[in-house]
Amino acid sequence: MSVRKKIVHTKGEPVTWWLADYSDGAGKRHQRRFPTKKEAAEHHDQTKTAIRAGRHVSLSAALTIAGAADKWLKKVAADTSKLLFCPMPGLIVSVNVAVGQEVKAGETLAIVEAMKMENVLTAEQDATVRKINAKKGDSLALDDVILEFA
Repeated sequence: MSVRKKIVHTKGEPVTWWLADYSDGAGKRHQRRFPTKKEAAEHHDQTKTAIRAGRHVSLSAALTIAGAADKWLKKVAADTSKLLFCPMPGLIVSVNVAVGQEVKAGETLAIVEAMKMENVLTAEQDATVRKINAKKGDSLALDDVILEFA
């Protein structure tokens, strides 16, 4: 990791900037330009600390708007009609079906407790339970898969 002064000539005029040059935790080299040595040194010190702590994310690796859009589109495009997702972070109070069981539309599949309220999850259509991914007492995040249908 280093901070260096860089002078280039543009249209015959010298242009000066300060370069913070470093390698991230994976060994990939990064460079950022700053108008002053002080700004470059501050960035250098903060980055060095973050790399040592294992929490540094370079600008090129950070999620961009385009990257977020791509992730969202892939999620939307995926066929999720045979999955039962957890609608919010919560605790599984009960799973009311078994593998191989045929369920009818409107039948209770599971109950999730979130913020001291029980949310009853029901089948949207007739289906057969193929796999159960959660059990009573499991703590789930938003969009964790609870059940899969055949």
